[in-house]
Amino acid sequence: ISDLEVKSGVVHLGARTCYGATGLKSISIPKTVTSTGNGVFRGCTSLKYANMPGAITSMVDNLFYGCTALEEVVLGEGTTVAGRNMVNGGCTSLKTLTLPGSVTLVNETAFQGTALTTIHYSSTIANYKIFLATNDYTEPLKTDTISVECTNGTYLYGHDSDLPVEGATSG
Repeated sequence: ISDLEVKSGVVHLGARTCYGATGLKSISIPKTVTSTGNGVFRGCTSLKYANMPGAITSMVDNLFYGCTALEEVVLGEGTTVAGRNMVNGGCTSLKTLTLPGSVTLVNETAFQGTALTTIHYSSTIANYKIFLATNDYTEPLKTDTISVECTNGTYLYGHDSDLPVEGATSG
């Protein structure tokens, strides 16, 4: 299969639903999906873009593990967890991640081994900094090579002095 459209009303993607589907290029996931099993898209080496628009509240390991062509992942607002090895295992083409401010839990190696350059974060810079500080497994995101587009500006890790002061006016 090269294109997969999951029907509206489906709430769970079972373990290894598309495991090793090397010809899979695109997926269409409805907002009704709120949980994923282990390795749903693991090894889908032709998959370039993944949009998970639902509020994922249960994400088991290895969601996109080994998806070497994957360039962008969009997680829907209301998603609360980034599962272990979510985009690890050779996701070296991953450059863009949309991460909702609702994510409160990042599991081990969720973002390890990517080529991220841009994160679209649906909350403020202050909340992104809290997100980094309160999750043990955000080390791969703590770099100034990733531009984080927040609701109130752009953040580069370690460049806090470059940020405008909230409430300040230019004179």
